[in-house]
Amino acid sequence: MFPGKKFYSIIKDNLKKATEIYILMALINKKGIDVIYEDLKKVKEKKGRKIYFIFGINIHNASLPDAIQKLFELHDGNNFNLLLYNGDKFFHPKMFLFKYKNTGTLILGSSNLTQEGLTSNVEVNCIINDKLQKFSNDGLLRFIDEIKEDSDVITKRWIDDYRENYERDKNLESNYFNKKSRAIKKNDEEINNRFKKEGKFNKGAKSF
Repeated sequence: MFPGKKFYSIIKDNLKKATEIYILMALINKKGIDVIYEDLKKVKEKKGRKIYFIFGINIHNASLPDAIQKLFELHDGNNFNLLLYNGDKFFHPKMFLFKYKNTGTLILGSSNLTQEGLTSNVEVNCIINDKLQKFSNDGLLRFIDEIKEDSDVITKRWIDDYRENYERDKNLESNYFNKKSRAIKKNDEEINNRFKKEGKFNKGAKSF
């Protein structure tokens, strides 16, 4: 468990040093991306370094279009690769793998890539430092390769379509809850009026 901004500082330090970085996130939002955007940008600008950022949309409307658009600004298909998991399993990891020459740092736990998840929530995350060969023997590197194979490169057209669907769903949900709210309010008014007519509300009623 890392209090305050300590978790983000650990991520930031590893982003500065690692040569190859894998970020697997179940959901992302704009404020979370804003926290680490400049750090990601600096990695991209350094020759010989790579980032593979894989996110999911299995949790309905949890990954926000603005966050995806912001990451897409970094995507070049070379130093920075933005991928959408498109496999047949529910995608729910929160994982960073920082690869160095012969070693790696694996961070996984409860933190989503949100501002709160990086800086202020009570989260539990585990850091494992080991040789890359050990990670390979344990199946971690093969697991990541399989996730990459089940993922698609993001395009601007996809983002536009996703945003359109997101906004439509948001409007439908908003209309639904507004109707429910009005129905509940109307029902409460009808009950109150009925009670008043029946004399249920009177000054002489006892309190219990």
